[in-house]
Amino acid sequence: MQPRSVIVAVVVLLGLVGGLAYVALGTTTFSRGRQPTAEESRALLLAAHEAAAAQDWDRLCGAGIAASEGLCRQYVEDGIAPLASPPDAQRPPVIVCQREAPASSSSPRGFALRVEGIDGEGQHYESDVLIIATAAGARMQMPVFWDGVRIAATSESDTHWDPCLGDRVTQPAG
Repeated sequence: MQPRSVIVAVVVLLGLVGGLAYVALGTTTFSRGRQPTAEESRALLLAAHEAAAAQDWDRLCGAGIAASEGLCRQYVEDGIAPLASPPDAQRPPVIVCQREAPASSSSPRGFALRVEGIDGEGQHYESDVLIIATAAGARMQMPVFWDGVRIAATSESDTHWDPCLGDRVTQPAG
């Protein structure tokens, strides 16, 4: 092999390894077989609340809470998330309803919560939180839970899907 061919081969190999690392770090591997539990969902919600109340965006979007660190960071860094008013540290969110979420063609089975609470500016929020199974364990689809997001429809149809059509619980997350 000519020296130039070796250099080209090394550059191509490094490009492939770098591309695979980028894809692995920026995406989530879903686990379609396992159903997240209510206990796992509550624990993740509390971990997200603690990180958000401390305004620790690295922990909030980190590997232990967010299903997709890249998506969470984009949401936080692009100013989409209501970072000026994170949840009140002394008032964890209250779980109003919970239920298992069915799998769709674009997402694995999960566990859905409707939560409500008070943000850092004293404003009431109510949001839906989806906990999904990943290869690394249960993770929050979007850990910025105080922004009023709702689970509205499945990807297969326009049918309304609501976490409150399951068990109505109204309890503190902790």
